[in-house]
Parts: sequence; C-alpha cells; structure tokens
Amino acid sequence: VNYYNAFLPAEKQSRAISLTKQMNLKELTNLLPLPKSKYIRYLRFCPLCAIADREQYQEAYWHRAHQLYGVSCCAAHGCYLVDSNIPITSEAPPVLITAEEAIGDREENIIYGQQIQIQISRYINELLIISNRNPSPKPIGEFFHSRLYGTPYLSKRGAMRNISLL
Repeated sequence: VNYYNAFLPAEKQSRAISLTKQMNLKELTNLLPLPKSKYIRYLRFCPLCAIADREQYQEAYWHRAHQLYGVSCCAAHGCYLVDSNIPITSEAPPVLITAEEAIGDREENIIYGQQIQIQISRYINELLIISNRNPSPKPIGEFFHSRLYGTPYLSKRGAMRNISLL
C-alpha cells in the first residue's frame, strides 16, 4: 500500500491503509491503481542481496522493493532481479514459502542492468521509503504534472501532456 499511496489522493490513501488493516484485499485491489498484466509475475530476488542476507541473518529473505512494478534491478547492487518459482497471482495458494526455501542453493550469474534501469530502481526504492514515512498530501502525478509547466511537454493551458515528445 505504501508504494501505491504516493499515486493516490489523501482520502484514498487513508482508505487504502484502513482496508489493509482490515485485510479487505478485494476492495483494496479495486482502490489501488494496479497495472493489469497478461503474464504471470513471480517473487523475485537479488542474488547479491541473498548472499548478504545469509552473511548477516543466516538466511535469505524476500525484499519488498524487489517485488515492485517498474523495478528490474536491485537498487543496492545494480544487478538484475531473478524470478523465483513462486507466482504472484490471486489463484496462488496462501502459503508462506521463505526466500531461503525458494532460492536454495541456486547459483545465479550476476548480470548488471543498464544505468537508466538502475536509476529507475533506485528512484522507486526511494519513493517507497519516503511513502512509508509520510503519506503524500497530493498524488505524485500532480507533482510531476506541475513540473512540466513552461516546457514543451505540456500544452499552453496545461491540460495536455505531449507524451511522445517527453
């Protein structure tokens, strides 16, 4: 919820938090701007985070930031995230499988993302951290839109964005 709250108006942010506390996933799913996907997503992990987790905690664990839409690389290490065999779907049984169980002794080649992918992952990770601290009074889309005034990316009246130019 904290990740999506940055994109919601204040009244919907409060509603989303309330629905989360009530475990009302059906209404929460309808409220949040979740992207529709044609393919199955899987829980993901960073091989370098798994190594670091094992050194520090004696087992790997799932990182929330690795599961976010738009994140393809680890914000900390810059390498591509790896799909586990655990699907993220509403049909999946509600069983907790730890990262340690799912990853096991898998050896992964470390492949680093492109600089823009790493920057996007870091930005989204920072957004998640900030959203956890203070709910946003305005949706982030309004902020981004306001930053386009006076640029060729926005019409003179400010009603239309020139996305193809952007």
